[in-house]
Amino acid sequence: MKKINNRKIMIAICILLVVLLVLLITMQVIIKNQKSKQDLQDKVHSYTSVDDFKTIEEVAEYLECDYIKKNKSKDKNYDIDIYMKIKYEPYIDENSNERFYNRLILYSATSLNYQNFRIIDTQKNITIAIICDKDSKTIKNKLINGENNYFAKHDSYIEMKNIESTKETKFDIQSTVLKKVIEGNWKDIQEEFGSKESTFDNYNIYFDEGVEVRTIDNKIFNIIFTQNYKDDIVNNIKTSTSKENIIKILGEPTFSNEQFGLIGYKGQDIYIFYNSKKEISVYRVEKNYDSTKFAQIVDNYLENKDAEALVKNIKDEYVDFDKYENNSQGIVLQYTLKGIQINFKKGTKKGIQIYKNYTGVIYKDANLESIIQSDELPYNIFVNNKDLVSESEVERLDRISNIILNAQLQRSNESKETIQSNKFYTVKSETDDHTYKISFVSINSEEANSQLRESVDYYLWIDDYNFIYSVKNKGIYLYNLKQRKYVEIIKGKNEEFKIIEYKDNILKYDDKSIKL
Repeated sequence: MKKINNRKIMIAICILLVVLLVLLITMQVIIKNQKSKQDLQDKVHSYTSVDDFKTIEEVAEYLECDYIKKNKSKDKNYDIDIYMKIKYEPYIDENSNERFYNRLILYSATSLNYQNFRIIDTQKNITIAIICDKDSKTIKNKLINGENNYFAKHDSYIEMKNIESTKETKFDIQSTVLKKVIEGNWKDIQEEFGSKESTFDNYNIYFDEGVEVRTIDNKIFNIIFTQNYKDDIVNNIKTSTSKENIIKILGEPTFSNEQFGLIGYKGQDIYIFYNSKKEISVYRVEKNYDSTKFAQIVDNYLENKDAEALVKNIKDEYVDFDKYENNSQGIVLQYTLKGIQINFKKGTKKGIQIYKNYTGVIYKDANLESIIQSDELPYNIFVNNKDLVSESEVERLDRISNIILNAQLQRSNESKETIQSNKFYTVKSETDDHTYKISFVSINSEEANSQLRESVDYYLWIDDYNFIYSVKNKGIYLYNLKQRKYVEIIKGKNEEFKIIEYKDNILKYDDKSIKL
């Protein structure tokens, strides 16, 4: 009996030792894994570039996702299936996590050397499917749960759910100029505006009168009343009226933007915006336009998916677009007053953007109201709960602000020996043929902004108002910004006309000189 008990004790001791050994090994493995994980954390959080990621495990760690495994893809269109627990759902309380998902996709594509891959989260029921181009190292197509433009589409559903009609403000129009414009169906009545001083940023400038006008397809698109305009415009409001008093008169603004001190209102016939520069900007309310042809063109697009044909056909049919860009970044075609944007630009919601100020038929017999009620969006059609007129006014102010900022930067980068105007900033932008488009911005808003009528090769200031420029194989010219007049200095063919220096009334160019 004693021998049996001793044997049991020995067995128990052996078992205990085995258990202790297993625990020791397990603890060592855990410690090792923890150290490896910590090392990985330290490594990836020191990365400064997307190219630093070499493995999908690094990507998962960096973005705080739980990596599980990777296999050869079960789908023949893809090379690899990656299983992980993705940190975020695509949306949390209607807030998009698109930026996070874009980072996950880009970092993963880089680490996998642009193979075709899928990221699968079985718990969240999410499958991200990515088609890449290895040669160009680009992402060609991305699907989330089988949907192109996943975030754009779901953003639109949220926008549709929250969309409301824009309240109308009653305006008593007092400006004689504005009355005549409206009565004349917004035709360009230049004789009513006064004497045109210049052109700038697609606007005709009537500086002394305090009016700036942009015309599209022989109709006025936008009128800006500046501080030089002294009469009442609407409801006893002048450009000199304070923002606070405008709100007292017209009520709480329908539109606003803090950056530019912007407030805006929509009436039955016009939009009115006021900004911190004490400008009052007016747009017409576009209504009663025929949209049947537009809907037919969209119907064709929904059938054939031909984006180029869509843009061309709409552009040919409706010539009153206020924005058209076609470059390496893609195509944008915009009808602000109608509330339509056709956008096939990189990094954007590619397709047809319908804004809340659109009142026509979109496709077949569906308008914005019926689409909202049906809660169904066709291929590459998106709804935006914003007024495109308000968005464009903000864009206009932002564009002018950037023009001034660039002008200041260009001025600061000029040599201290270079003659500068004390009245104007010079804004230059290089063209495709390596010439420069030149614009002039009044430093203290005391003069009319303007721009040169042609692109130039060389230029310099000789004083505050006189600007000399040259065009290869054509000549050298002087532009006086006080009088907005051009003077031909010299012309000729087969000459560089490289302007070198102006000193003591002598202009040096090429290997020649001329006295002014």
